[in-house]
Amino acid sequence: MTRIAITTFDSALRLGAAYSLVLVSFLVEAQPLLTLDDAIKIGLQNNFQIQILESNEQIARNNNNPANAEFLPTVSTIATVNYSTNNTQQQFFNGESRSATGAGSQNARAGAEANWMIFDGFRRQAIRETLALEETRASELIRSEALLLVEQIELAFFQLGQIQEEINLTLSSIELNQSIVTLARQKQRIGVGSESEVLQASSQLNTDSILLINQQGMYSRSVISFNRLINQPLSTEFIIAPGVDLESLPNQQLMMEEARRRNPDLILAKLDQLSTSLQIKSVKSVLYPKLQITAAYNYNFSKAEVGFLLSNQTYGPSSQLTFTYDIFSGRNLKNELQNIELIQGNLQKDQQRIELEIESKIADLYANYEILQNLRVAEEKEIRITAQNTVLANELYRYGRNTSFEVREAVLREIQAKNRLIQYTYQMKYIEIQVMAIAGLLQ
Repeated sequence: MTRIAITTFDSALRLGAAYSLVLVSFLVEAQPLLTLDDAIKIGLQNNFQIQILESNEQIARNNNNPANAEFLPTVSTIATVNYSTNNTQQQFFNGESRSATGAGSQNARAGAEANWMIFDGFRRQAIRETLALEETRASELIRSEALLLVEQIELAFFQLGQIQEEINLTLSSIELNQSIVTLARQKQRIGVGSESEVLQASSQLNTDSILLINQQGMYSRSVISFNRLINQPLSTEFIIAPGVDLESLPNQQLMMEEARRRNPDLILAKLDQLSTSLQIKSVKSVLYPKLQITAAYNYNFSKAEVGFLLSNQTYGPSSQLTFTYDIFSGRNLKNELQNIELIQGNLQKDQQRIELEIESKIADLYANYEILQNLRVAEEKEIRITAQNTVLANELYRYGRNTSFEVREAVLREIQAKNRLIQYTYQMKYIEIQVMAIAGLLQ
């Protein structure tokens, strides 16, 4: 960052009045060069929102598996042991009887069971597709946030460049005005100039010095904002390479087609519509029958001191196929489906709104870009004319055929033309960045 120190000395000039003399000195400190690529890299690495979204993406990736979609069977084991003592009295049909006090009985059971839903009306497929959709959405949110951040960084970076060029232009004006002040004093000393010319030239120099202070303050504030944007210490100092390279915008229709394919807002709107389609698929699953298979292996043992059997032991595998169909599920499916379809319709309208906004914004940016191109060409011609006029005005003033006011007017016209050229050039760059961002092509 270039630092400009401006010192004003109040000097008493003879001829009955006091005037202010502005001396401008430039202090350039060696600071690290920050390129646009480096700034983008730092910004993407340090951005907290992107880090949060990356964590959310990892969560969505972890959730996207067959188990969460209920595709895998459930396997469970069970083991129970029961012991009891009972007072028993039994009377048989043949007239015999049997009784016991404190007779013990023992039961033990152990087994393993696996259940798997073979078909559940496509509900599991809807869940699996929804999980995959959530992962895709999480990834797209990262891309959307990164694209927005890159756009903001590029706009802010070139804004710093614009202010820097405006500062350099003001420095050139100050240097030229300083030479006019010096010449006015020399002419006054030899008797061919007037005090009025010295005062007028000094006033113009002071005006440019005040402008320089404001520009420097704007640059310092912009540096702080830029550091905040890329999330590095606010006191970090750096310099950027001056100038800007304009790139020819691609065909407008081509950029609109790219925006329809790659614009993050449009992609997220399409994903939302797909999500409602999966909700419909999940709700409709209750209209289908369900088929479930169960496989088990059980071991049973029982022993009793009183009864027909002293002990009983069974073990072995078993299987079961269950078919169910809900005649009435207890849900108002008609209203559920109607509500989801209404939501889907709203999302389709929202997608159409986004598409129209994108087309309108791209068309507007291209129209402005064309105007700026024409203005830039015209301004370049104006600069050549005003530069020649400034040289001529200085020569005439040197030979006493012109006044310092006329010189200043010539200088001012040249400075204003150069300043307009700077503004047009950077406005074109800002449009290039915005168009590429809308089309989702910023890297």
